[in-house]
Amino acid sequence: MVKSPRSPVTTGTKRCRAKPQKKGEEFTAQGKLVDGPQNATNGVEKGAGSATHKRPRRAAACSDFKEKSVRLSEKTSVVKIKKNRMEEEEIDAINLTKLGPEDSPPCRKLIDFILHDADGNLQPFEMSEIDDFFITALIMPMDDDLEKERERGVRCEGFGRIEDWAISGYDEGTAVVWLSTELADYECVKPASNYKSYYNHFYEKAQVCVEVYRKLMRSVGGNPNMSLEELLASVVRSVNAIQGYTGTMSKEFMIATGEFVYNQLIGLDQTAGNDDEKLVTLPVLLALRDECKSRAEFTKMPLSISNGSLKIKDIECKEVAEDDDEKLARLLHEEEEWKMMKKQRGNRGVPSQKNVYIKISEAEIANDYPLPAYYKPSSQEMDEYIFDSEDGMFSGDVPVRILNNWALYNADSRLISLELIPMKSGAENDIVVFGSGFMTEDDGSCCSTAESAKLSSSSSKADNQDVGVPIYLSPIKEWVIEFGGSMVCITIRTDVAWYKLRQPIKQYAPWCEPVLKTARLAVSIITLLKEQSRASKLSFVDVIKKVAEFDKENPAFISSNIVLVERYIVVHGQIILQQFADFPDETIRRSAFATGLLTKMEQRRHTKLFMKKKAQVTRGENLNPIATMGTSSKRKAMRATTTRLINRIWSDYYAHHFP
Repeated sequence: MVKSPRSPVTTGTKRCRAKPQKKGEEFTAQGKLVDGPQNATNGVEKGAGSATHKRPRRAAACSDFKEKSVRLSEKTSVVKIKKNRMEEEEIDAINLTKLGPEDSPPCRKLIDFILHDADGNLQPFEMSEIDDFFITALIMPMDDDLEKERERGVRCEGFGRIEDWAISGYDEGTAVVWLSTELADYECVKPASNYKSYYNHFYEKAQVCVEVYRKLMRSVGGNPNMSLEELLASVVRSVNAIQGYTGTMSKEFMIATGEFVYNQLIGLDQTAGNDDEKLVTLPVLLALRDECKSRAEFTKMPLSISNGSLKIKDIECKEVAEDDDEKLARLLHEEEEWKMMKKQRGNRGVPSQKNVYIKISEAEIANDYPLPAYYKPSSQEMDEYIFDSEDGMFSGDVPVRILNNWALYNADSRLISLELIPMKSGAENDIVVFGSGFMTEDDGSCCSTAESAKLSSSSSKADNQDVGVPIYLSPIKEWVIEFGGSMVCITIRTDVAWYKLRQPIKQYAPWCEPVLKTARLAVSIITLLKEQSRASKLSFVDVIKKVAEFDKENPAFISSNIVLVERYIVVHGQIILQQFADFPDETIRRSAFATGLLTKMEQRRHTKLFMKKKAQVTRGENLNPIATMGTSSKRKAMRATTTRLINRIWSDYYAHHFP
């Protein structure tokens, strides 16, 4: 598709060049340049203005030269301009692919192209605004019917340099990317296989620009009065519906490219129709740009200034020097995130969490817990196997009991968090966690775990010696959180029974608080989503912002800093996901927040635990370290194996006939 004067086009930031070649020159059959008619203005606008970038640093020139007068003859005073080999090859390729009379500058197509620097290293598309980049490609004529006839093309290596790039196709609905050198304009058709990751990322950004334009401009059926959420949802649906896309476009990607989209579209204001509003002041477009900027600012940690006495001139020079490096870092970071998103969303049809449990690394959550401490029993504890029901052992239906004044620890008796235990039944466990507490039979009542932190911190085993039987547990297999209203109840399971956890001991209260806090946070997020007209109306980022706005009196308050809130929610994500998975409303379970949280968790340090089929329980000796301590009672000898029938017969006999 050739750019026409009536077709809106946006371009990248042009660089300042020394003596650019005039676009009004034509090529002769011998490859020489002759003057041609100058083009009138064609309605092409700059998407980001005409700002210049700092050129690469070069060695300072000598300022102390010795002058010497010489006499030049008339012959030696004529300066001859010699074209370099690359420019001659580009001229030859343009002439060989010419199909007939054409306007100036000529237009060609590029197939199997790559963009690289002078050393041949591949470079991101947008970095051509900063440094000298060149093109290696198969140059083809501008005839769509000849794209497959590669023999009609001319292979040209390292030609250019690239002057600027442009995006067209706004009226047609399909983005077309152009590259311009001093000699011609080139339509990018197909990148080389080793350059696809660079180009495809840029092309998706270009397609977002086109879709946003068509959603907002009245001349193509758009509505400039839509809200940001409506714009994001509409563009995501439109892009994913395009042939060739596999549903990889997301709201997060759109927001990340918001500033790029804004800079491109505001250049179209002068070519817009009378019925269209100015894009530069359009509220929804400004909101998209500001959302992108705010997200970028939140990801940057505040820097401390060591020396405040800086000169204004020095600051300005430093900022210019850092812009190029920051842009390259940002583009590379965007590309890596885009690749990860493509990989994750490409496998979206296969539920990755069905057979895999993501367990966040202990190092990620260590800052939310106190320093290491060790559990020491204050009284003799009995093995829970003594209270085992043989019927439950073989049927798999274990009883439910209550555990008060409890604590959890590992094989070294070091206090440990419940978060390190998988919350899914059947997940392979890479850590062994034991527990101790006072056991009572379940009375069917519902009570929150550690209702008050102050109450739990003041509780002790000494105050409740008469409440239940002190026991130590076998390894904990799984745990769940039940909630309703203001109640949050934690239940753990061993091979013997389910235990509803009540108040922890004073020593263990700080290890219990983060789990309860995260559980309350999950309830608050579910309530937040239920208040919306659609559960997916709020993305992961939207929920993070709203959580950061909670009052300090709110039980789910984390911080007013968005970065800290996001970190906390992600590293404690399995607690939240488990509560979402158990929620009866499917729209909540499949909300955009839950999907975004899972994606963020996979970006953190984690371990993937595979789900296994439940095997028959085979019990051995209880390996709880309390069993080897002197304060614990030895396990009583197991009675002889019997059956219910034999037991009833002998019980009746002794009840009636024994003296």
